Amino acid sequence: MDELYKKTYGYLLSCGFSPVHKGFKLIIDAVNLLAEGRCKLTMTDVYKKLAQKHSISPHSVQKNIKNAIDFASLNCDIDFFASEFGLLSRGGGLSCGAFLCYVTDRIQYG
Repeated sequence: MDELYKKTYGYLLSCGFSPVHKGFKLIIDAVNLLAEGRCKLTMTDVYKKLAQKHSISPHSVQKNIKNAIDFASLNCDIDFFASEFGLLSRGGGLSCGAFLCYVTDRIQYG
């Protein structure tokens, strides 16, 4: 297991994410892709690459990631989640792309 995987896994757990959700693994894989090709990939590219890897549609990739984000935002310390991701209400307004870019930056640069 590489260092980026471990850091992302631990960070997601600390934010209230559950590894039983399909989106949990997809988030880790997306962070890995974004970290490798930061300026070269769009979210569409990321979703397509993950869809191929996991034999699902790009829409399913995005939906599973969104479900994982929503679950974490509803089942964690809302003050922590709001301060970490800038949310004012549970389940509100955090796009998958913004979340993935934030997590990638957070893991890479602290």
